[in-house]
Amino acid sequence: MATLDPEEVRRLWPVSDGGVTRSALAVLGKLMAAVVVEPELARRVVESEAFRASPTPVVMLPVPTFGLMIESAVFVVSSAEGVEERLVFPRGSMLPLPPAVVEGHKAEWLVSPAECDGPMSGRELADLLALETSNRR
Repeated sequence: MATLDPEEVRRLWPVSDGGVTRSALAVLGKLMAAVVVEPELARRVVESEAFRASPTPVVMLPVPTFGLMIESAVFVVSSAEGVEERLVFPRGSMLPLPPAVVEGHKAEWLVSPAECDGPMSGRELADLLALETSNRR
């Protein structure tokens, strides 16, 4: 059975008595990269006309930042080319996908893959981030 409904997936993959849930993980590498963006900026990008014309999946989850777990938006893109290196998950790392639970927080789709034709390139995302950042000045 295939489903895109996160609630149905949570029902099929319940949290165990020990507070552990099964996880869906994407291995990042040559064909897929993950870019961490501050949630407010990510929401502005997602609401932009340019993004809506060709969306890419975005996951909300806690990401370790300076030793703390900070909720972040993670854009799934086809490559990291053009994106600031400090924002890119390392190659070979694993990206938790909904309905995974990370540090007690549910990973959730801000933009699900069902809403996208495929991931955008890193360069396209970099352009959208630059545009949104310059619009706020």
